[in-house]
Amino acid sequence: MGVAYFEIMNSGPPDALTAVESPVARRVELHSMAMVSGMMQMRPVASVDLPTSERVVFGPQGLHAMLVDLKRPLREGERVPLTFLFRRAGRVQAEALVGGLGAMASPALESVSRERH
Repeated sequence: MGVAYFEIMNSGPPDALTAVESPVARRVELHSMAMVSGMMQMRPVASVDLPTSERVVFGPQGLHAMLVDLKRPLREGERVPLTFLFRRAGRVQAEALVGGLGAMASPALESVSRERH
């Protein structure tokens, strides 16, 4: 299992992230984490709204993408292709830089700006 952290800046009309795909995992799930009765709970989400001119952060202890059933081990420093599927904008390609085991910050993600109309 792996996790992807990233930010999306929507400079176009309102949109929604409906899915993420990657050839390194059999599936990618969008999740949210929230504190409920003093316990951190992770739940799948079907989509994430992206309001106009706002940045949506996917990071530790919040929204994130889980790379489920990895096809091979990921190596620190490698670049992993991700495809973001938006309700309006369609498919947007990006790459994520793999951080070390237990890394809590997003090391880098090539431009995931949702700019198409």
